[in-house]
Amino acid sequence: MTHFLASVRNAAEAERVLAAGADIVDLKEPDEGALGAVAPSVIRDCLRTIGGRKPVSATVGDLPMNPAAVAEAVAATAELGVDTVKLGIAAEGDPWGCFDALRSLSAPADLVLVFFADVPSDVDPTEAAKASGACGVMLDTAGKGRGSLTDHMTLDEIGRFVDRARQAELQVGLAGSLRAHHVLPLLALRPDVIGFRGALCEQGARGFNLDPKACAEIGRLVAAGRTAPEARFEARPTSAVCSISSARPGELGGGEEETGAQNGTKIGTCEHGERHRRALDRIFVHDYVLEVEIGVHHNEKGVTQRVRFSVDIDIASDPTTLDDDIDRTLDYDYVINGIKAIISGGHINLVETLAEDVAQHCISHPRAERVEVMIEKLDKDPGAVGVQIVRSKQET
Repeated sequence: MTHFLASVRNAAEAERVLAAGADIVDLKEPDEGALGAVAPSVIRDCLRTIGGRKPVSATVGDLPMNPAAVAEAVAATAELGVDTVKLGIAAEGDPWGCFDALRSLSAPADLVLVFFADVPSDVDPTEAAKASGACGVMLDTAGKGRGSLTDHMTLDEIGRFVDRARQAELQVGLAGSLRAHHVLPLLALRPDVIGFRGALCEQGARGFNLDPKACAEIGRLVAAGRTAPEARFEARPTSAVCSISSARPGELGGGEEETGAQNGTKIGTCEHGERHRRALDRIFVHDYVLEVEIGVHHNEKGVTQRVRFSVDIDIASDPTTLDDDIDRTLDYDYVINGIKAIISGGHINLVETLAEDVAQHCISHPRAERVEVMIEKLDKDPGAVGVQIVRSKQET
């Protein structure tokens, strides 16, 4: 499960993010840089306020890679009683000397190394973690005015970072001027932590005070994207089935299909031709019905109506990388959870808007190449009405 990390500068902000559902309270001073450190007295005050309700992490400041200074700062911050100490890694200086010094520490806190997507470095994160004894690695951005994490790395590159950390049995976190629209695409990569500061603040400015509504919205998005709470929605008996089928280059259509004996849901295989010069597989969710607040007419306001979702996603075919591990594929829960997160935002006027949001969620997954979305309103006379759209990765 991905945990929601919220960065705060004092005890009052800590209470605010806890109320918004933060899983980890991260202590840093945004006015002092990307990983600006708060004063020891602030750390103690925050620890008293939080009182063990959630784990607490703290940064040590934007330090030069001087082994003695780094080891001293990490040890001093750990001794204050935080659960995790975060250290930003720079290429200049003596990073490997720092790792040697850190490994010899017996600090009472875990260590997480932070790497900056917008600052070139030849330091390998997993090797650095091994050398320093760190339990985790994290991506962030150093220049908060130079764009978000996804402006400096593609989702594929971020996904590879996550995969390498997992293979090394490290915890892995993602941060870096992230906003609400980053939540679902990054949750699809299944990091252990996703971190926010600016998105939680008034006017989206990391140095401003926290905005309770913004904090609550990020908390809701993370919770909806990772758990897809069921209480808000009624799932009809025609539910969802996932099927993966190998596509043979140069051959179109024509897979076998049958109807499930229990609920009428379509299941089977789908075969299609060569796209983007490589074989594709297809994952689908068909005939999935939810109650949705949708429509422009007066009699559609304040009520729900049945909406049927059918989604087909063409994905890059590489079965050798799956290793029978669901975390390495695009599973149908990603589609279902995304739909539920989208409609949890409140009333939607147009079916076209809903279809576009679903398509953009699906195509944002690193393995997705093309998506077809059909959405039907089932309670309109004389039968189903709706829209079908097709989107591909090149268009996004």
